[in-house]
Amino acid sequence: MGVTKKIARNTFFLVIASIISYVAYFFALMYMARYLGPEEFGILSIAIAFTGLFGIFTDLGLGMLTVREVSKDKKLAAKYIGNIIPMKAVFSVIALIYILIATVLMGYDPKTTTVIILITLAIVTSSFFTTFFSVFQAYQQMEYQAIATGFDNIFMFAAVAAAISLSWDVVALASIYLVRNVLVLAYMFIIYIRRYELPKIEFDLSFWKPTIKEALPFVLSGIFLTLFIWIPSIILSAAAGKEAVGFYGAPNKLIYFFLSLYSVYMVVVFPVMSIYYKKSENSLKFIYERSFKYTLIICLPVTIFISLMAPQIVTAVYGDAYGPSALALQILVWTLTLVSVSGISANLLGSINRQLTVIKITTVGIVLNILVGLLLIHKFSFIGASVTTVVTDISVLLFMLYTLSKTNFVDRSLFRDLPKIILSNLAMVFAVYCLKDFNLVITALCGFIIYLTSLNFTKIFDENDLVIFKKMYRTRGK
Repeated sequence: MGVTKKIARNTFFLVIASIISYVAYFFALMYMARYLGPEEFGILSIAIAFTGLFGIFTDLGLGMLTVREVSKDKKLAAKYIGNIIPMKAVFSVIALIYILIATVLMGYDPKTTTVIILITLAIVTSSFFTTFFSVFQAYQQMEYQAIATGFDNIFMFAAVAAAISLSWDVVALASIYLVRNVLVLAYMFIIYIRRYELPKIEFDLSFWKPTIKEALPFVLSGIFLTLFIWIPSIILSAAAGKEAVGFYGAPNKLIYFFLSLYSVYMVVVFPVMSIYYKKSENSLKFIYERSFKYTLIICLPVTIFISLMAPQIVTAVYGDAYGPSALALQILVWTLTLVSVSGISANLLGSINRQLTVIKITTVGIVLNILVGLLLIHKFSFIGASVTTVVTDISVLLFMLYTLSKTNFVDRSLFRDLPKIILSNLAMVFAVYCLKDFNLVITALCGFIIYLTSLNFTKIFDENDLVIFKKMYRTRGK
């Protein structure tokens, strides 16, 4: 169970920092959306969609590959970081050129184009500091990343508050993203050279080619987690305009907030998966099964609650101007559970060197996303975009689970706790439905209490779970 102690220690550092960070970012986003209004916020959403669509190619899966390989052999750290920095520089220039061409072809106005360029530069900057993140993840030293994660969005919140008080426009607000990422990059660079050494930049082309080939599957895995959300935004911007993108983008950002919190666990568990695939297949199976179980326990009730209370949540977070976003949120929120489960499944496939399978599934998902999007968005606007995203996520998850059912790591026991989880959620649904006209916070609190009580009643946690919780508590105490 030493694997549990590693996950618990690193999760503790990152969860605390990430909760603070993402809550700060959530409030910054909320104030921006209220301040800008649906149309101007739609410009920012279009820019983020573009960077989600093309920005993944600034990394090309090299970060995840670095985590996997350096986790296995720490001596490779200097080689990887020395070559990946110049590799990312080349890819970033290429991505920027593609984004500029796409922006021109889409016919966006100068303001939208400027915002897209600023957000793109911010994403390029982040691709460099995530290189340092990868090394720290491989070494299971998350405290440095935790500090950076805690700082960046606190700065974001303060900067947004100052910008709004000064009546800045959407272009100035977009520049905050770039400044924030430059500061994080400077911090991570300083920490790395103090903790290890000054990176020695290399142009080892004999290393580049096989590394890029090996990393490509991780690109498509990353695309799955981001592209399926943003492709509809691009189609929507052309078919229905900026305001529709704003109505779609507002609930999307809310869901991204919750996905970002859960992604902390994914960052921590992947290097451990990679290590234990070589050492113990039983340990890897145990990690996946428990991750699957905990994902459903955590994400499913949040998904159901948000779907039930979407109108009240949209009004409370974004204001009355975003009322049409409520139906979109009711639909889109299901991506929280779908993407989270698919994420751990994709990580399992990646850790057992089944990257080609991830490529095939992701390719099918992208094609389906575009085809369904073209079919629905033109007729149903941002509601069609929401349905497109969910349909794609369901399809990809089913493909993932079917593929894993053919391996030794997944069997029927994966779903043994599903009836208990469903029963507990039904109890919560009944409580929320009875209290839906009360204060939102009170309703959420009561629903949460009923849910926890139901989980305890169904005895969903077994002896292995209790051992995990005890070790997590002891690790936190240390």
